Amino acid sequence: MTWAVQPPSWWPVVLLLPVALGFGIWLARRSKRQLRQDLGLREAILCGARSFVRTRAALAGLAVFAIGFALLRPVTPGKEAQLAPDVVLCVDVSRSMAAGDGEPTRFDTVRRQVHALLQEGIGSRFALLAFAGDVQRISPLTADREAIAWLLDELAPGAIGFGASMAGGTDLGKAIEYAAQSLARVGTVGELLLLTDGEDFAGTAERAAQAAIEQGHRVHCIGYGSVAGSKIVIERDGEQSYLQDSTGADVITRLDVDSLRRVAVAGTGSFVPGHTENALVDLWRRQLVPFSAQRRLAASDTDVLQRFAWPLLAGLLLLMLRMCLPERSR
Repeated sequence: MTWAVQPPSWWPVVLLLPVALGFGIWLARRSKRQLRQDLGLREAILCGARSFVRTRAALAGLAVFAIGFALLRPVTPGKEAQLAPDVVLCVDVSRSMAAGDGEPTRFDTVRRQVHALLQEGIGSRFALLAFAGDVQRISPLTADREAIAWLLDELAPGAIGFGASMAGGTDLGKAIEYAAQSLARVGTVGELLLLTDGEDFAGTAERAAQAAIEQGHRVHCIGYGSVAGSKIVIERDGEQSYLQDSTGADVITRLDVDSLRRVAVAGTGSFVPGHTENALVDLWRRQLVPFSAQRRLAASDTDVLQRFAWPLLAGLLLLMLRMCLPERSR
């Protein structure tokens, strides 16, 4: 069960609870020292031996913690809560995504994993962008996952004329900027997923990721390909060949892990290698959904159930138990 807190405007007052506890402990110790000075060795005979000293102190500390937690108004999702995140899929369609170090190509791996995510991602809304040297909005944010899957199948490396270089130039920064705008259009925050091999020719991705964070979005990078690199397969007149540069040499494209890690760190997101079969589904389950649930519950913008009664009851019971324990035994 997902828990979050919706603290009231006066929540700093809760910080006074441990201060009050500490002051109470100081007064108790002061009183004990004064009693010891007044009675000396007769203290144990007249008042009895001290007992449950540490137990009583532990119960008091736990009670203060429980009551403080109750005052912060803990909540859990209600039956109508929508906790799944809004996700923008930024799909790299540069020519480098046709490299043969995927299954069978990098883009084929992307397409297969996105289909798996769309099947699993119940409750999320998705938007779809295609980018290379420029960006094209394929679909706005929508809950129609079947439409997103159909539009994804229409994409292919180099199929959209972005004016990128023949080597497959990409602009990750512009993709992040457009993705953030897609969420801003509908007044929401969410997760930006860059599905790419990381060859950033513009070099603006880290700055764009930091700007996205300021708007409330996180940036995750899913890297496809291999560090060793691969040639880019192209098809002309029904025949396959390798993409060549201006000197006639075969172009080798490599997964830029370091660049993608830096972008993910700048966007307070995660870098995930795309070679694992369930890379996107695992990211959605383990990171995107829990983070979205905590954020939406804390922001009071979804259906919640108030749970303050349980820690409050626990705190009162702990105080009652402490009162039942004798301070001294004869």
